[in-house]
Amino acid sequence: MSTLPLHALSLTAGLFLGALLLATTSALALGIAFRNFALLGLLLGRALSFFPVNALAWSFIGIWVGCYGWPIWSLMPLEASKESLPLAEHAARHIWLRTPPLLLTALPLAGHLLACVLPALSHLPWPHVECGLRARGLWQAARFYRQRLPHAWPEISVHFRSAGLLAAALLILVEDAFSINGIAAPVAHALRLHDVSTILPNAAALASLAALWWLLIWRTSAWRIPSVARRAGQSSAVQDGAVIIGLSRFEAWRSHCLPVQLRHLLAWLANTAAWGVTGLTAYTSLIGVWPGAALAHTIGIAFSHPFAPLEAGLPPLLCALSFWLLGRIIAPRYPKSHGLRPR
Repeated sequence: MSTLPLHALSLTAGLFLGALLLATTSALALGIAFRNFALLGLLLGRALSFFPVNALAWSFIGIWVGCYGWPIWSLMPLEASKESLPLAEHAARHIWLRTPPLLLTALPLAGHLLACVLPALSHLPWPHVECGLRARGLWQAARFYRQRLPHAWPEISVHFRSAGLLAAALLILVEDAFSINGIAAPVAHALRLHDVSTILPNAAALASLAALWWLLIWRTSAWRIPSVARRAGQSSAVQDGAVIIGLSRFEAWRSHCLPVQLRHLLAWLANTAAWGVTGLTAYTSLIGVWPGAALAHTIGIAFSHPFAPLEAGLPPLLCALSFWLLGRIIAPRYPKSHGLRPR
């Protein structure tokens, strides 16, 4: 197993951390802005997260290079050596080398986190507490940071921790599109060549970055709300009540718990199918087989037809959104009495 170059590792780690920081802060800001338009925010977030990221990347490259003739240094490096460049141009070149892949990695990440953050921020468990804080004359921002965000943070932090794996998967496609000399692009090249010896060390390094991000967010999750544990035990209270009226434990579980568990299982399968459609389309486009063959063909003509990858990404997007909406129909995120709109 060969040693990974330090420069490639630091380049990918910078893109990984920058994209996650940008995505998490953007998701929180957009979640606050879309609290009164939760359904619109959910659809926007899922549309961004389910769209194949390499289709976005190649459309951007086709518009930037093919239509406007502007450079992307990772694809068309400068002929001049680094020593002959002025300091300002050298710094600008390094900034522009990292900015497009960072933004395109953060875009679907922010969409995914927005769809995860919105239900938690919009769900208000104690309306009387909110009314009491309002009666004390606290501003809306103070009420948000004092009551709503601390209650929602344990749930939000779970999604933030798991976002590291999604960021690592997105970087493989983005670095390959922009020809970035990091540790993620060789995974895409190895998938085309079926070279397991190259996939394993680079994939292990990406998994290590995701694990470090998980630990970082876990260490910052300091807020604890006592009622969260109480809310989690409500289903057992219903089962105990059924036993009191004469049902056996099995009958109580079959009548009260099994239907709910089956709905959650079917919703999980639908959400898994939605992510499977997106991931399968994006990664099969690397090797040009179905269902990513159409996207792979449009990538080859992106410079002359820059909107062709976007058109090829619409069918898998609609398919993934259909599975996601099916999961929401089977098992809504919160009961109807709470809804998604803040009270």
